[in-house]
Amino acid sequence: MHVLLLIQWNKLTSEGRVVVQTGGVYTVPAATSSDAGRYECAASNSYATPTRSTEVQVTGTCLVYTITIAKWFTGSAMGSSG
Repeated sequence: MHVLLLIQWNKLTSEGRVVVQTGGVYTVPAATSSDAGRYECAASNSYATPTRSTEVQVTGTCLVYTITIAKWFTGSAMGSSG
């Protein structure tokens, strides 16, 4: 059986969740200090909506920062910068 999966990235702020991307990979080109913060990934289907979050820190110059889903069911997310 094929189950449709919707992946949504949110930035968690004091005002609540702000949708920043729909899809499995969230990329921040030319990341600045305003991009720092807690991000959450929600994977929704007709059965459940599990979420995982990660903290992003921006120090110095970062040309690209990418957050991908890795080992989703173990709860870890991977980030890379370039």
